[in-house]
Amino acid sequence: MKLRFFDIDAKCKPTRSVLPVRIFGRPCDEGWASVGLAVAERIRIDRIDVCPQAKDLLRVCLSVVAADHAVHRSDSQDGWTREIEMEIPVEDTGLWTSNKYAIEKMLKFLTGDIWTLCFKQARGNVGQDKYEASHYPGNVVSLLSGGADSLVGALDLGFQKREWIAVSQTSSETLVQAKFATSGSACSHIGWTHGVHIPFSKEGSQRARSMGFFAFAVIAAVSTVSYHEGERIEIHASENGLISLNPALTEARIGSASTRTTHPCFVGQLQSLLDSIGVNVQLKNMYQHMTKGEMFKDCKDPASLRKLLAQSMSCGKSGRINQHCGRCVPCIIRRAAFKKSGILDSTEYKYGPNSDMNGFLRSDDVRCAYLGSSNHNDMTWIHRSVLPSLFECDISDREALVQVAKRGLQEVNDFLKDAMKCS
Repeated sequence: MKLRFFDIDAKCKPTRSVLPVRIFGRPCDEGWASVGLAVAERIRIDRIDVCPQAKDLLRVCLSVVAADHAVHRSDSQDGWTREIEMEIPVEDTGLWTSNKYAIEKMLKFLTGDIWTLCFKQARGNVGQDKYEASHYPGNVVSLLSGGADSLVGALDLGFQKREWIAVSQTSSETLVQAKFATSGSACSHIGWTHGVHIPFSKEGSQRARSMGFFAFAVIAAVSTVSYHEGERIEIHASENGLISLNPALTEARIGSASTRTTHPCFVGQLQSLLDSIGVNVQLKNMYQHMTKGEMFKDCKDPASLRKLLAQSMSCGKSGRINQHCGRCVPCIIRRAAFKKSGILDSTEYKYGPNSDMNGFLRSDDVRCAYLGSSNHNDMTWIHRSVLPSLFECDISDREALVQVAKRGLQEVNDFLKDAMKCS
């Protein structure tokens, strides 16, 4: 499917193979999609000083998010791998064209799809240059989702007295995100949304959702006083090593069937792109070599962590039931982390040893997690699960990544073995 993006009013008729998308505005006509209106309005109203490279990055990332929502995997030949072609407006067509193949490779790794990008001259503007620009305080940016890992990251930054900005994608967790930002003493908290509108049902897999999140963080980073004074701004994405690597638990769960939001290979590819386009930021995950249980145990503000952990959201299916399901892989890793750390878990789960145990045991995720985690002492199996996704990247810490996967799987196995005793 081809998506054509327009940053001004235009005439383009939607067809079965071409979807016109208005970026930073409302749909131009019936059958159009749109993305980015809300964040463009915030940049304009708040008079944020955004450099052209970061504006173009925002254009590209929001275009990817829109395509990820619009193109259905069920329509592809194999039921999964999509062929997505995009025409995107940018201010510097030469710069982005020179990075075209690197971006396509990065997106293929992230989503498992075949991407083809071309760039055209942007005609619309983001923000209002005629106004005096404003700048954010702080010299660190951290993604704050409302999950347990991002809570640990917030509390650790607060303990270190870092002058940091919390960046969130607005969701049902908005109030919790604000509370976590305050608890971590963030100097400001930004909540933005990609605002994707698709004129038909959306694709549910959403493997590219992190692109919008990272773009928002870059916008915040380049808009700080420190960035304009020449500092390299750190952007933190706090996630435990097991979830970050997301190794296949069984042979049925391989490749892009597992999300790669903070996978070190994807983050490395994104860092290379940022360096290439001249955006002076550094992507970091302080917890890449830690399990979730180790993150809980080593948090620098344990009192606040114990108070707030139950309010965090880790579930991959919470949008459907408005609570933790208790049996998806993120929920299982969360519950295993509580057991490992010795922190009382007061989270309300729909399924589990203390609720619906039969529903818990019937879950395919539980069975896969048990089978996969039972291999935590089989180093051949762990290498086969972890290393293939690292071969495409220039990574020097492969053995440390293998070891965190081993320890994380052991945490999961310890929890599940105890859970099975309750059945």
